[in-house]
Amino acid sequence: MSEKSYISDIKPHKMYKNLYFVGSTEVSVHLIDTADGLVIIDTGYPHMYGKILDSIAYLGFDPARITAIFH
Repeated sequence: MSEKSYISDIKPHKMYKNLYFVGSTEVSVHLIDTADGLVIIDTGYPHMYGKILDSIAYLGFDPARITAIFH
């Protein structure tokens, strides 16, 4: 994945322990890595779907591990 494959000028990054930012300047989307799978907080807008998945993969996580989404 190229350096600019994520959503916006905010690069996906680790915020604290198992909490990650995978959103944009438009909408904050957060990822929590748990023993039971990945949890997404907020989902962004429909047009962001692919880029959010790209941001998750950019951080080294498998989007197939998403077990819960809180919107």
